[in-house]
Amino acid sequence: MAGEGISGGRTGDPDKGAAEEPSGAGARGEGPGEGAGGEGAAGEVRPGGGTSDEGASDEGASRDGSPVSGPPTAGARPTGSLGQRARAWLRRHRKGAWAVVGVVVVLGAGAGLLQSPAGQDWWLARKACEGKLPGDDLGTLRTAGHLEDVETFSAPQVAQYGCLLRNDEGKVVVSVQAFTRARDQRRVLGRLGEEAPPYRLLPGALPGYAGDDGEIHLMPECPKLGKDTAGDPRRMLVTTWVPFLESRAERAALLRTAVTLTNHASERLGCDDRQLAAPRDGAVPHDGAQVRLAEVSRTPCAALSRVPLGEGAEGAKVRVRVSERTPVARCSLSVSGADGRRPVLDLVAWYGNWGADSDGQGVGQDRRGRDADGDPTPVWDASRAWATARCGGEAASFDAHWHSGGTADGRAERRVLPRTDEEKGTVLRETVSRFARDEARRRGCDGLDLPGADDRLPE
Repeated sequence: MAGEGISGGRTGDPDKGAAEEPSGAGARGEGPGEGAGGEGAAGEVRPGGGTSDEGASDEGASRDGSPVSGPPTAGARPTGSLGQRARAWLRRHRKGAWAVVGVVVVLGAGAGLLQSPAGQDWWLARKACEGKLPGDDLGTLRTAGHLEDVETFSAPQVAQYGCLLRNDEGKVVVSVQAFTRARDQRRVLGRLGEEAPPYRLLPGALPGYAGDDGEIHLMPECPKLGKDTAGDPRRMLVTTWVPFLESRAERAALLRTAVTLTNHASERLGCDDRQLAAPRDGAVPHDGAQVRLAEVSRTPCAALSRVPLGEGAEGAKVRVRVSERTPVARCSLSVSGADGRRPVLDLVAWYGNWGADSDGQGVGQDRRGRDADGDPTPVWDASRAWATARCGGEAASFDAHWHSGGTADGRAERRVLPRTDEEKGTVLRETVSRFARDEARRRGCDGLDLPGADDRLPE
């Protein structure tokens, strides 16, 4: 309104009426040399006693038309059109203006990148598993396609943690599941009986093993969680799965990822303050060592050294998959045949209460026998034999079984195995007893219960 004289506005001339207020920076009082009155507004008080008019030139003029002498004093506004004033402002603030332009360009480019497939991959990779998924290893594991979906589930109140990353075809890229309750662990690991062994060992002192389908199972102890309702010490099971691994680099990346996410899950579930050591560069799960049967007495599979084999047992070897911290130990005896190496006899040990519900070959729990409390008890027959113990406060189960009837070279197989069911059962019972005693001594187990002659299952 004319004559209001608001700072940042304009002064009116009552004789001439209110002039139209200019738009843009001048109307907001922005720009260099800000003071009372808008930037170059019509009617602005000028040095020399005059007021500027809408049509004032760049030099400025007093009301009687005489030029204003000298440069404008501090706080005065430059005259001229809006474009001319803007150019003058930019000349004075060139560095700041370019900085603002740069920020705008960067933000715009970043927003565009996030909308691109590569930007979505970057964002989902950072978001997955609460930002703990190793980016370099994920790049190795994700061999095709773009990322599309990520899920994270963290629920210490139900002792579970999980995260899942899928690609744009809906296929799993990385899956992680962690449990600290024994019943959840038994549910997951009880399915191992449906898988075809062998299980692979993990390098170093990592407490776990690898399956044959791109799975790594790590089972660190959880001293901070105390004991479960049955009075047994708690531990955590973390299963990390990446399907369709092919190269050694992919297997090494999976192992590093599994260790990193196990440590993260341990923190989230309050399992332990200690962290599993990262594997050395290039380390992968391995198949253990294969030794000749004549040399197996110097290994943890020494129980197989006294297995009597018939004709056709030339070239017998033992695959040793035993380490001090693995929850699954395995000794596999094989012989040479027309169709390659043929399995003959396996020894398997499970350490942990979960092992009581795993039958290892899909035969079923009814092959083992149960005591009054429903716990496994030593039994044997012509095809398999069992022993039990307590190791580190947890159950341990030991199994010996023949590989019979599963090869094309049946005649040669019959020449290798003992001839009668009585002989077969006796060999299994004696072999699993030696194996259980050796393992119990190595691991400091107690409560060893071996199958006796009266523990034979009925035909």
